Amino acid sequence: MTLTSLKQIFAWSALVVVMSAFAGCSTIDGSGQFPPPISPATTGGTNGVSADVDQFSRLRVGDLIMISFSDIEKPPQKQEVNIPDSGVITLPFNVHVKADGKTTTELEKDIRDAYVPSLFVNLTVSVRADQRFYYVDGEVRTPRAWLYTGETTVLRAVANAGGFTDFANRSKIELRRQNGQRFFVNYKKALKDPKLDLPVYPNDHIIVGKSRF
Repeated sequence: MTLTSLKQIFAWSALVVVMSAFAGCSTIDGSGQFPPPISPATTGGTNGVSADVDQFSRLRVGDLIMISFSDIEKPPQKQEVNIPDSGVITLPFNVHVKADGKTTTELEKDIRDAYVPSLFVNLTVSVRADQRFYYVDGEVRTPRAWLYTGETTVLRAVANAGGFTDFANRSKIELRRQNGQRFFVNYKKALKDPKLDLPVYPNDHIIVGKSRF
């Protein structure tokens, strides 16, 4: 094998290593740091979090969804539906589709399949969920409901609420899930280890207690 061939092999190997490294990186946020991963992690004083990120971003009973139809001459009227306790929504032409537990994309497909080809030759379905919120209470400067706009974490939610007051207990920030689970985040430890900065989902409740000192 010639020296030129060895150089070419080495160059290609180096390129593969570099590309693999970049593929495993997260997007850098505005602070210049890699944002904390949103996969659940174990925190001090808890047995860990087993919840799936996708589980909490799916549609639930009580959610308000807007459904529109297009790409046919006389489409059904736009529907605004609260998902009932059964999880099944009723649409024009007495069509019933399960909505609870699905993403908007999955629901769009299921609704289209319910209409095409049994009722229409072609149909485009668009599903949009109404605004959802999480809540930050206690010793933060702006305690209130905050619009859930996508992936976030406990520390980011506290920062969004104006940060801690002078009396905040930063070592035990409580996170209450909608399903009743409770977890605790230590501010200093989570700053050092982003895996301890737990993800926040719609309808979560973050409570910053008052320090004893």
